[in-house]
Amino acid sequence: MKRLAKALIKLTFAAASLNAFAATPSQIDTAVANAYGWLDGQYLGGCVQSYKNDYNDQYTIENGVYKLVVPRAPDDRGYTYDQALAVIAYLQDRRPGNRQHSATKALAILSRLKAAQNAEGSWYTAYTCSTSNANGAVAEPFTDVGPTAWVGLAALAYKARNPGDTTFDDMIVAIARYVSSNQWKTQWGGDGAVNFASNRLQSVASTEHNLDLYAFLKGIRANSALYARANASLAGDYSIDSTLGNIYIFLTNNVWNAAELHFNGGRNDGKFPTDMLTFGAASMGDDFNNAYYSLVRWAVETSPSPFEYSGGVDFVHSRERANQGTYFNAWYDYFSASSGANGDLIIVNDKLQDAWYEGTGQMMVALKMVKAFYASLGWSTWAIQGKIDLYLDNLVAQQQGDGGLSYSDRGSSNTYFRMKTASAVSATTWLIFAVRGFNCFYPFVRTY
Repeated sequence: MKRLAKALIKLTFAAASLNAFAATPSQIDTAVANAYGWLDGQYLGGCVQSYKNDYNDQYTIENGVYKLVVPRAPDDRGYTYDQALAVIAYLQDRRPGNRQHSATKALAILSRLKAAQNAEGSWYTAYTCSTSNANGAVAEPFTDVGPTAWVGLAALAYKARNPGDTTFDDMIVAIARYVSSNQWKTQWGGDGAVNFASNRLQSVASTEHNLDLYAFLKGIRANSALYARANASLAGDYSIDSTLGNIYIFLTNNVWNAAELHFNGGRNDGKFPTDMLTFGAASMGDDFNNAYYSLVRWAVETSPSPFEYSGGVDFVHSRERANQGTYFNAWYDYFSASSGANGDLIIVNDKLQDAWYEGTGQMMVALKMVKAFYASLGWSTWAIQGKIDLYLDNLVAQQQGDGGLSYSDRGSSNTYFRMKTASAVSATTWLIFAVRGFNCFYPFVRTY
């Protein structure tokens, strides 16, 4: 277990002088209740629509403004990752009179996912979520590892709440089998990483995905019944311990950037996305507490933080923003734009930072975990708390009147994909997790 020398960690946080004040308990409770209300409005018989009023319209450019040409129906996709987040959020619902209804919804979503699991153990990244005959149809035919890992985390969260229920045990084991079979194993000359997907980008390995899987496999190992069940069919090189150990080697040896003190984006990917900080700390925890200090260094000690924008956090380091281009001439799915009047979209500059609200919630959860770690050592954590308060204030302030929270403020490209400005399940559920201090990677351990 790699640990920083104590002398290296000097958490004075002097650079993080903040004038942030936490939202009142009443405001926080209202924000959570409204977030659940919005999520309920997105729920349709076993799935949740990922975005609110997300129109995939066609545009033409006129004097720097993309003018709306062909309005189409709202996007009715339910992304697999979002379904998993909804399950975890519903399992955490404390609203009086709503707990059983939410638990029923969580079970319905998981049951639908179980029915949609591919024979190899994966899921596609998105399915149709509507009242039409196409409900449940595959909307994106990619077997990316990340969403599959999140279904596993959601199933573990359900198992933690219902320890005697074995409904999803075989589904969990099938995920582990898929993960192990999709891994470039160190004993076979590989780097230990699980590849991006089974049907595309097989030479790519995402750090984010492997952080997801690290927590998922630890969750299996933490449950003696699941652990025994998995290892009954996953032996030797395919065992839980072997796969978990290989992922640990990839994360700590291959993508850990010791010179800059952070995880890189993936195999041969030197980018520095924010979730390398947030997911790194939240997933690996005490197993690799370099990740704790990485988050503190970049999000708290460095002032201004290269990730901070307008009271929130951006998807990538400001260095990545400065290095990317501006998409003035690409087709409509890729141009840089923010919402204007009458459905028009105004071009913005992708070199400028954006507020990513899903990631802001993730940052809050990770900071709460880090705060608990350093408080246990008897060290000052006032600056960490200041950041938590700052981000919480901004999330509550940015919440829409119907309780939803936008995916991002400006809808810019984050160097990986085009973000959206529509209210999103991911941003709204991470608001709930942030307020509750619930670490999705460790539903079987504790909240913060």
